[in-house]
Amino acid sequence: MNNYKYPWKHPDNERPYAKCYDCGMDYEDMQDMVVSDDVWEEINPTYHKGAGILCPTCIANRLNHIDKWYKTNLFLLKPCKCENNKFISPQPLLQFKNSPV
Repeated sequence: MNNYKYPWKHPDNERPYAKCYDCGMDYEDMQDMVVSDDVWEEINPTYHKGAGILCPTCIANRLNHIDKWYKTNLFLLKPCKCENNKFISPQPLLQFKNSPV
């Protein structure tokens, strides 16, 4: 990807271990941010489907770089369901580790 501040794709021999591929933040220090597989493949920092680690800030930076961060319905809600006649609220596709959702 042109004009991005980090390599858009990291070759296998340059992939960091347990760190954000862009900024280098340690995985243990970051919050998990989960995006759909389709969204991930648009910003995936590797040449391998489903691989790589990006911190939430770098996910947002990459989505912004491809003009997707502010798009409507980027993070869709999962369908609602009922259990024992009780409504269960929808769970977002965008989630953070240790969040109550």
